[in-house]
Amino acid sequence: QLSKHGVQYHSSSSLLPYTRYPQWIITITYCKSYYMDEQEGFIVTIKTSERVYFDRLGTRYNIDLFRHSAIFDEQKKQFIIDGFINLEQIGQLVRDGYIVEVKKYHVDRGLPASQIVNTSEWLKEAEKMVKKMEEAGKAEKGKAKRQKQSQRSFFTYDGGQTLPKFQYMPYEGFWQAFNLIHNALPQITTVFGIERTHEGRGAPGLKIHAGTRPNRRGVLFIGGMHARELVNPDILVSLAFDLLSVYKSFKTLRYGNKLFGNSLIKRIVNNFDIYIFPLANPDGRVHAQNVRSFWRMNRNPNGG
Repeated sequence: QLSKHGVQYHSSSSLLPYTRYPQWIITITYCKSYYMDEQEGFIVTIKTSERVYFDRLGTRYNIDLFRHSAIFDEQKKQFIIDGFINLEQIGQLVRDGYIVEVKKYHVDRGLPASQIVNTSEWLKEAEKMVKKMEEAGKAEKGKAKRQKQSQRSFFTYDGGQTLPKFQYMPYEGFWQAFNLIHNALPQITTVFGIERTHEGRGAPGLKIHAGTRPNRRGVLFIGGMHARELVNPDILVSLAFDLLSVYKSFKTLRYGNKLFGNSLIKRIVNNFDIYIFPLANPDGRVHAQNVRSFWRMNRNPNGG
């Protein structure tokens, strides 16, 4: 693929006099000028043994780094990070002495439809879930009272089951989810929105405010600031369902091997104002889902 798109290879020895750090192995040594659409590029691994040059990757070069992938290889004494860059950027990094290993050629398009939640189908299941918030608690109230305190964890609610696996909520789905919760529990929830974005979208939020304690502290959960990070906004929608489902029942909330007792959840909801703000960058999410899956920023064309 690299040869097909104009990458030329030379032996690393021929370039050693021109590199500032000749001990570095140059994996790709030269990229001739080649026009590529901004959505075309290569997923690469970038390496350097110098911390100062590793730090410069995020400031000196206008490249798309996958910051969560950054590691330090203790054995090889190298700083390593993955990214999505074009041929010209590969050439620039190599000329500056970085090791660049190309993983694959990639055309950055939006997600396939199979990875986006079908909200009409999901809402049908979510409506059933909301109706069970109180019904489940009433049905098990008598059972729970007959159980010993040590046995109450038997009545568990498995968190994180609200949304389909390997699918991501579209923008409008966040509003629909929060409106669904509010319509079922209007006394303890409020749906709010933040000012319109550059492309005219509002950012949805949900406030949970049960109990009557005055001078309550607020707890803010915020997600979706980086457009391509699709998981954390969905997690916050699931969190809202999980908290309220357990609050309205006598169940214990379970995440994996971790249990959160019903009394603890009730104390949290009754004593704090909980603000769930899952989608701080709605324009970016729409763009990442439909146009460029690696898109990270918002859509305001600010050159600063």
